[in-house]
Amino acid sequence: MRKILSLTTVLFLSAGIFAQTSTPPASGEGTETDPYEISSLENLYWIAENVDRWNYHYVQTSDIDASETSGWNDGEGWQPIGYYFYDDEIIEYFEGSYNGQGYSIDGLYINRPEEENQGLFGITYMAKIVNLDMTNVDITGCELVGAIVGWNYCYSEIKNCSVTGNISGSDIVGGIAGTSMSGSVIDNCNFTGNVEGNISGGITGLNTASTVINCFSQGDISGDGAGGLVGQNISNSIVSKSYSTGNIFGENIAGGLVGNNYESEVHNSYSTGNVSGEIQVGGLIGFNHMSEVTDSYSTGKVTANSEFGGLIGFAFGSDVSNSYWDTETSGQTDSDGGEGRTTDEMTYPYSENTYAGWDFENIWIADTDHSVNNGYPYLRDDPTSVPDITKHDMTEMMIYPNPFNTATTIRFEYSGNDPVQLVIYNFSGQVVKTADRFSHDGNGYYFVWQVDDGTGTGITPGVYFAVIKSAGKLIGSGKMILSE
Repeated sequence: MRKILSLTTVLFLSAGIFAQTSTPPASGEGTETDPYEISSLENLYWIAENVDRWNYHYVQTSDIDASETSGWNDGEGWQPIGYYFYDDEIIEYFEGSYNGQGYSIDGLYINRPEEENQGLFGITYMAKIVNLDMTNVDITGCELVGAIVGWNYCYSEIKNCSVTGNISGSDIVGGIAGTSMSGSVIDNCNFTGNVEGNISGGITGLNTASTVINCFSQGDISGDGAGGLVGQNISNSIVSKSYSTGNIFGENIAGGLVGNNYESEVHNSYSTGNVSGEIQVGGLIGFNHMSEVTDSYSTGKVTANSEFGGLIGFAFGSDVSNSYWDTETSGQTDSDGGEGRTTDEMTYPYSENTYAGWDFENIWIADTDHSVNNGYPYLRDDPTSVPDITKHDMTEMMIYPNPFNTATTIRFEYSGNDPVQLVIYNFSGQVVKTADRFSHDGNGYYFVWQVDDGTGTGITPGVYFAVIKSAGKLIGSGKMILSE
């Protein structure tokens, strides 16, 4: 029998309980057309206290002062909406939507240095969080720490949100989200403040198989691997039409925009902050592995001991085109990718051999009077955005046995004509298996995943996620546990 614990039960079993009052919303039914109206901290806690409320829809109708959370739960502060108890393999997501409508949540406090998935929301799954401002946050967690979401998972969307404050953790820490993975999007968001953690970024620490677009960070970022916008951008992820201006320090890998760009893409972006570290340090990207960089630039000073460069610190098998760094402001004449230019060549009026082929009609604006970006090009306020994520019709996925030891069967129904693809991710969001051919019987389609398939993938016991897509639409997903 599956062990199910409500968040209320867990809190009462722990040392200390919340001192605040839970108040149901005065209006709304929790549907998309008639969402619950959240107007107070008591309403917000009403969502958090019960897992049964985590698949409904909410709108915020006034600014919320959350500063008293610093005294909640024996000083541990706010308990996130959505959690994962690793030892017992109990996971509960927020699967609904939250529309801040431009209102703010001020002074949210979390002090849980031994706990993962910390933020206003702990874990989201196909969720949508939009139009929310979080100001003066003070958040400390262990792994997967962000102001809005600790773990933004599986086609979830964070859009039109901003954060100010300080966020820290031991690993995978971001100003907006700790991690964003598996088809998720962070769009038109910004962060101002400080982020500290092993893998850290101004928007997200880890972006895997996901997209960050139209975002900026003005925060100072520090950690073992740090990026002004994204700490690690991996597994076919995209960073586009974004910038960072804060200073970056990384023990091993540091980039003004992205620390580690691994089999992913960066387009139409820039960074201006100073970047320093020990090894693999670049004005735009620290380590660029089998990745693509186009129409981007950096201007910040770069300081390191080895494997460093004006634009790219260290690269392997990558394609860098129409991208530049300022050789004077960076203090670097070399880079493992890109083209060096003087300050005069990179500021208006630009030299003919700089910004070749860039789209100054739809994406970039020339700073003709040097009043906006010191003469360097800057991004338009509203570049073409990615489309809204909507939940598509889902078919129930059956996975059995689950947990399993050596093999499990993933079964689903599908009536369309477009090709179908199965992708299996590990807990870190890395792809461990893909399939596009399936068996079929009277009960639908199925695929048998043999863990030891002779390919030497080194798959170890733990949590895995199966995602089935067709024509860009999610048609099924599920969690699997590979036991010892």
